[in-house]
Amino acid sequence: MALEDKGNVEQSILDAAEHEFLTKGYAGAKTTEIAGRAGVTHAMLHYYYRTKENLFSVFVDRKLEELKSIVLMGFDVGGMTFTEKVRRVMETHFDFLVQHPGLPRFVLNEIMPKPALFKELKNKINGLMDKSMLTMLAAELSSAIERGEVSSISIYDLILDIVSVNIMTFIALPTVKVILGGEMAESAYLEARRRENVELIMRRLSR
Repeated sequence: MALEDKGNVEQSILDAAEHEFLTKGYAGAKTTEIAGRAGVTHAMLHYYYRTKENLFSVFVDRKLEELKSIVLMGFDVGGMTFTEKVRRVMETHFDFLVQHPGLPRFVLNEIMPKPALFKELKNKINGLMDKSMLTMLAAELSSAIERGEVSSISIYDLILDIVSVNIMTFIALPTVKVILGGEMAESAYLEARRRENVELIMRRLSR
């Protein structure tokens, strides 16, 4: 099998696994159904990922890598002010969650209540944290504070504010859909929250 074909098969399995995990939970997701959704045999899924536990671990790794790229690497862009970078990171992170709206609730409902899964997730997050990049971002933030571009805040608090504000939008989404009703209402809600979330952080940073 060509490397390109192998990559396509792996991605198809991961996409199917994401759907099953997010819609049915970790316990409810079945490898036979993941294989069927991916269009591969159960034997092929086993060949690539061996067990559901391993498939879940790879799924979490991929999502955390995407988030790292968005939240940390997103600041590493030249030719922009610090506040412009914050706006860009917030919008990109929000758009990521639009593509994966069930992810925050999955973490809240399926991972956090389970000590073993939560410990694994916490260890993965700690392993992904690039200390040198955080130091660089902290220094850039300090410079922006000294220039009067933004108000005083730590880089950890800023990243936590960005992530938590956006995540709450999607944790609340099922309730909002019941109250507002309809796909158009959901679309309008997300568009409004994307704009308002950015402005909330911008006001926090303004002097």
